[in-house]
Amino acid sequence: MFVTCPKENDHKEAICLAINKAVDEKLGESSLSLSGLFTYGGKLAIKKGAELFIDSTIEVESYGLLSIGRYTFDGHNNVISVGMFNHVFTMSKDDILEEVEKRGF
Repeated sequence: MFVTCPKENDHKEAICLAINKAVDEKLGESSLSLSGLFTYGGKLAIKKGAELFIDSTIEVESYGLLSIGRYTFDGHNNVISVGMFNHVFTMSKDDILEEVEKRGF
């Protein structure tokens, strides 16, 4: 079996998926009521903002069997993902929600 190091796109997809899951869980499933419509719109705005942020700021460094996804914000370099053995590990759900709130998505 041949194992490869995840690429930059793999990191970005994993991070987007993790953010989407965290936001969905935090805001819950929206109903068809007016408040549900606002919740749904808020989720879409957060997800789109996070996607744009990820596409423009995530950089992945490869170290052979290991790759590390980082972003720089307000002068701080932060690790957001680690890839190895064909899998990308992302920040925890709580850390993701904290970052989403700090960044104002």
